[in-house]
Amino acid sequence: MVQVSSQSTVNKIEMRLRGKGRGSIVFQQDYADCGTPSAVKSTFHRMYTDGMLVRLAHGIYYYPKEDKEYGLGIIYPSVEDIAQAIAKRDKANIVPMGAYALNRLGLSTQRVFKIQKNICAVLRANSIASVASLQGAPRGHLAEAWGEAQ
Repeated sequence: MVQVSSQSTVNKIEMRLRGKGRGSIVFQQDYADCGTPSAVKSTFHRMYTDGMLVRLAHGIYYYPKEDKEYGLGIIYPSVEDIAQAIAKRDKANIVPMGAYALNRLGLSTQRVFKIQKNICAVLRANSIASVASLQGAPRGHLAEAWGEAQ
């Protein structure tokens, strides 16, 4: 009986993933209605180990889009795409600031790579990424730029 329940959890999650389409960033907690917490967790883990999903952070997965035309393999989402998905989940806004905002508006050609590096570090360091943790990334960038310790 437990096996049937687990199989239906797998089917429900796979159907919803296919409905979202390749290239989607998904959160494990969004599939809580597909079964028991342990069944959902084990299903996501199994999909990750089978290569159907790519794990970006704890509870955050990517349904990979693959480049078949040039044979480049998996096309990973940008850091901005991941941050936007987290902001959408948390119903928050991410506001670019400083040189990054000027670049995004097309007013400057200066590129800011340290902010992306800091966002990646925040995602790796936190077991569960949230908008609150991402908001500290620009402050970390400013502290590094001015030579201050965090």
